[in-house]
Amino acid sequence: MNSIQRHRTIRGHTAAPRNLVAYSEDVSTWTGSAGTSPPLGLNALGRFSGYALISNGESWHRKEFHEFAVVQAEPVCTTIWLRQGSSQSILFRVRDLDAQRSYTYSAALDALPDTMGGHTLFSDTLLADGISRKLTFTTLMDFSGLARMEIGPFSDVAQDDIIILAAQVERGDHPTAYQYKGLS
Repeated sequence: MNSIQRHRTIRGHTAAPRNLVAYSEDVSTWTGSAGTSPPLGLNALGRFSGYALISNGESWHRKEFHEFAVVQAEPVCTTIWLRQGSSQSILFRVRDLDAQRSYTYSAALDALPDTMGGHTLFSDTLLADGISRKLTFTTLMDFSGLARMEIGPFSDVAQDDIIILAAQVERGDHPTAYQYKGLS
């Protein structure tokens, strides 16, 4: 099965996309404190334009996906397609919007730990083009309510960046093929 597709087909029926990230490829629509480049026009993996998420000089600068609902004790699987930029590290965070607390995973891209901050690294895959990566994390939610996932370069050096191609958040503990999602 192709790892990038618009919809899944199950017994002859097209399933609705499960991706909870609105504008999953258009990082410029995400909010947050990191700067964002214009679309880079990379055509990565034959599809993704790519955006640089740029540190403004603080390691916590990041972009936030549009919010979505989670249920306590339900696993959520997050997949991030990216390329290493000038930053050697990544910040990944899930934020409980009601309690204003967060669970953070931040590490060097060449030494990602298996677990950190409530997240488990499910997979780290170098993709066919030899420079793009697919990171997948699972997180067992310990709250019900609104959540937001956040990504950044985890660098306190101004202008350090990472290149985000796309993101997908879905319910469950295993990823499915990429499914584009607009705002709906």
